[in-house]
Amino acid sequence: MQLFLLAALGGAFLLTLLLCGIVLRLSPNFRSGERKEGFFRADQSIGSGSSGSVITSKSGRRRRASSSELPLVGSRGMIPGILLAGAGTGWLMHFTLSQWILLGILGGGLFGFWIVGQIDDWKKVYSGQGIREITKFIGVAIVAVGVALALYHYVPSAASAYSP
Repeated sequence: MQLFLLAALGGAFLLTLLLCGIVLRLSPNFRSGERKEGFFRADQSIGSGSSGSVITSKSGRRRRASSSELPLVGSRGMIPGILLAGAGTGWLMHFTLSQWILLGILGGGLFGFWIVGQIDDWKKVYSGQGIREITKFIGVAIVAVGVALALYHYVPSAASAYSP
């Protein structure tokens, strides 16, 4: 059982890696406009990068380094991969109806958080800045409350708190 779940985790990793690569190829200009610059230390990085983003001295002193714009591929490749891997694992493990309900609620929550993040990324790309923090907080809070209510209503064991 543990070996199967470890294999499912490895499959999810490979699937998300593949999807992130596809998304990056399909939309190479979908970038945030943000640049991650700062101070770097030799013990925090190997110092290699095609864009020359990490510059360190041999003594380990920090030096200012520039970087390129960050592509926004993570959520568009990772979330579908996680959802597909979860559904595939449930199918291969012959989930019961209650397990599918739990997986559906948690997957729906992940999808809701993904939508909030996608709206933020879309605005970053096309208007130069993301949605306001309060707007993002409200979106995330709505999703979280929805997931909590669904868990309370559809998963009997979630109705009472317990200490691990």
